[in-house]
Amino acid sequence: MPQVVISNRSLVLPELYQPIFGHPELSVQASRPCAERFREIAGVYCALRQWHGRPLRILDLGCAQGFFSFNLANLNASVLGIDICPENIELCTTLAAQYPKLQLTFECASIEKFLEGSLQQFDLVLGLSVFHHICHEKGFEYTRGLLSVVAQKTEVFLFESALRSEPLYWSPSLPEEPRDFLEAFSFTHRLSEHTTHLSEIPRPLYFCSNSLWYLAGELGYFESWTDHQHELVGDTYAGTRRYFFSDFTIVKYFIRKGHLVDVNKEELEQEARILKSPPTGLAPVPMLLAFGITERECWLVRESLPGERLSKLIVSGLAYNPGKIVGTILQQLACLESQGLYHNDVRTWNVFVSDIEGAFLIDFGAITTKKRDCVWPFNLYLSFLIFVVEVFGRQLTYVAPTRPPMFSPEHFPDLLQPWARAIWRTDNREWSFALFLQLLGESRTLTDGAVQEDRIAPENLALWMSVIEKHLDASALQFNRVHRS
Repeated sequence: MPQVVISNRSLVLPELYQPIFGHPELSVQASRPCAERFREIAGVYCALRQWHGRPLRILDLGCAQGFFSFNLANLNASVLGIDICPENIELCTTLAAQYPKLQLTFECASIEKFLEGSLQQFDLVLGLSVFHHICHEKGFEYTRGLLSVVAQKTEVFLFESALRSEPLYWSPSLPEEPRDFLEAFSFTHRLSEHTTHLSEIPRPLYFCSNSLWYLAGELGYFESWTDHQHELVGDTYAGTRRYFFSDFTIVKYFIRKGHLVDVNKEELEQEARILKSPPTGLAPVPMLLAFGITERECWLVRESLPGERLSKLIVSGLAYNPGKIVGTILQQLACLESQGLYHNDVRTWNVFVSDIEGAFLIDFGAITTKKRDCVWPFNLYLSFLIFVVEVFGRQLTYVAPTRPPMFSPEHFPDLLQPWARAIWRTDNREWSFALFLQLLGESRTLTDGAVQEDRIAPENLALWMSVIEKHLDASALQFNRVHRS
């Protein structure tokens, strides 16, 4: 067993795991370097301290020889260190006597009993490479329950875990993904990875909170969050997306895994490009505050815009002017189209309505150079006609297996039927949002009782039959799938 001498006292330790604060002559013998992890932790501490405007109350679970406890106390924090090993606590207590100005307390206790007891509130809790031991001894569900206690008693939790892929005895007890431990936290961000003395596999360090986000050194708060983009979306993205909201910011935080490794990345990349260099005439456009991509995650933080989703107005039964909304959105689409850009997801949940700004498009990641809708009927102009019917009908429709084929003139209110007929009389190869806008203006000038020739351009019959056949195929496939199950 290693021996260290502190204040002329010879102390025997089961393992000299961490560097000893203030004793570089002893630190070279430490099993695991800690400087890189401390730089990450200190960055979080300083951002959180600045946020609160005061020193922080910190709990260090499994403090070992107190490296992080002492270094954080040296940054003016008040720290309580917990460790089950009495030799570690004796060393920390002896060392603390050398630094009476530091606000440090150490207690010998198991993490389980300590967390199951009466726990005070902390600003920041550290749980570095300790909970995998508890998981091995007492199981995954028990460990996740302990971490839910931590979630209730701290604003920020910094969590490091061993991995199931490590060639060590506890590995089979661990979940496939460390995030599975952190279900009690709404925001979990993989800050970094750090090597250990036990294997070549680095361990992840996570920032976890139910009220704050921390990305690329920037800290902000959120008041609510969801893993659904809107009211009608299902589990399309397999739980890989979360959205965090405050009065000032929207944070999109996407995990990159499975078939969504590139999908999630490309959508946020496209949104960042649009926000950095907005198309002429597109307004309002929120300010891009932060954007980042790693091998496993990607995120975007932008300014929050005033208003409410049109879909929410529909669900809530609130009043709005459908004609004004359709006209304004059509103008924006024509403006984008003139610059070779298209919004491939024009839906009621991607339109904001504001007393200040009027109606405007959101989901800026859906603005691309590809002239194609993201789902059936894939034709942007037919998709827009369905959108118009939904706006005037004040209805929300599911997109799976397909959207309802509501683009014939009979689906439109009487006021808009002349416009829809004019569209179908025009060869679809000539369709554009600018043309739709022109035809809308012309249809409004028709006098009551004016008769329009009710025919469909021959070229449009093929388009109509093609999209309806795809709709029927998708519906039949869904029907068979449901009845087989």
